[in-house]
Amino acid sequence: MRPEYYRVTRVTIDGGREVCVRLAGDFDHDACGDLERELTGAVLGTAAPLFVADLGETKFLGSEAVGVLLSGLLRAREHGKQVSIVNAHGVVRTVLVVTGILDLFGDAEDGPPVGLVAQ
Repeated sequence: MRPEYYRVTRVTIDGGREVCVRLAGDFDHDACGDLERELTGAVLGTAAPLFVADLGETKFLGSEAVGVLLSGLLRAREHGKQVSIVNAHGVVRTVLVVTGILDLFGDAEDGPPVGLVAQ
């Protein structure tokens, strides 16, 4: 068994107005099932109108993980949530730019919108 090399954390922020899914580590094929479950839970498990994917601690997104992330973000949008990606840097940012995902979901490089405070 390999040691854990990725982490997906869901946090509700601003009194339930925002659900933030934080990705940390390397997301390859092995991480896709956990990533999909957490994204689906965040979309369906809360009435929060704002859905944020925080990629500040993400070091790698393989092609399958990019597809899972895109599916989750589109599902959130289909459920009427405002969707944004924050803190994408380095190679992860490059992948999201090249694939056009940042164009679809905004480009909040330095964190969530002003006024949203973690609880």
